[in-house]
Amino acid sequence: MASHLVASLFQEENSPLVMVQFNMFECGGVAIGISIAHRIADAFTIGTFINAWATACRIGSEKVHCRPSFQLGSLFPPKEMPSSSGTAPGTDIKIIRRRFVFDGHTLSNLKAIARGGDSEQLVKHQYPSRVEVVTALIWMALIRVAQARHGHLRPSLLGLTFNMRGKTAMTTPDYSCGNFVNWANAQFMPDDEIKMELHHFVNRVHDAISTTTHDCAKTSNSDDIYSMVSSKAREVGEALGEGNVDTYMFSCWCRFPWYEADFGWGKPSWVSSVDVPTGIVMLMDTKDGDGIEVFLALDESSMLTLQQNLDKTISFTG
Repeated sequence: MASHLVASLFQEENSPLVMVQFNMFECGGVAIGISIAHRIADAFTIGTFINAWATACRIGSEKVHCRPSFQLGSLFPPKEMPSSSGTAPGTDIKIIRRRFVFDGHTLSNLKAIARGGDSEQLVKHQYPSRVEVVTALIWMALIRVAQARHGHLRPSLLGLTFNMRGKTAMTTPDYSCGNFVNWANAQFMPDDEIKMELHHFVNRVHDAISTTTHDCAKTSNSDDIYSMVSSKAREVGEALGEGNVDTYMFSCWCRFPWYEADFGWGKPSWVSSVDVPTGIVMLMDTKDGDGIEVFLALDESSMLTLQQNLDKTISFTG
């Protein structure tokens, strides 16, 4: 990861909320590194900010259609939320950060595998999304990693970020900036009597997203939304606090217009996060929009086991 291309944000209260680093290379290329404090922004906010900024640079601020709105703070006054942060690994553990690229062809084949169970075990949704398939695949592989480490299957909780914009009964402004995300949570228990096969995990991810979508649609005021989000966050926090439950947090940045940000010299060749914390799995689109890039960090041994599990599954896709 090219972390030196992005300025680091400090944690002190008086640190800048946004920092931009402009990098120029001898070949003539440029890279823009942006750091934004998470307490004021989610992925949608970052994407909106970057695209509005790029459009203003290219054709003028008066022609920016994705104009950021900052009204969420008045619609949803700040409240204390349950913590969902985990414990960082020891400093003596060597952490490996990897990027796994699933192109459109591979994803099509993985979808076919997910639809290939017997008549009673087909995925409930006959056309699973790219995000559902990749999330299920990585989750299943991480469960195998934990099994290899402990010698047996363990309970696990998956938390997938869920953008609530346009999904609640409460109207919010277009391009609302801030943090307006929920968690779509799915569980796995060793005694669930399901096989470790892709379509089972696709079903669980799909059910989690569907349930969260349904829950959001029922919320009509800020108290409803706070109650729903705090309940999901509490579920994640409790799982993180239990030593016998493995918790995997997935941050999905797909379908945001990262590759539309044209400052006047063309659209980006590559957009990525530069530093994914341990315990977080990040999903982003490939440039063509058909594939997904997965970023995650694990200890060296776990990363090797994960790679072996992914290779074993993907080898069946052709």
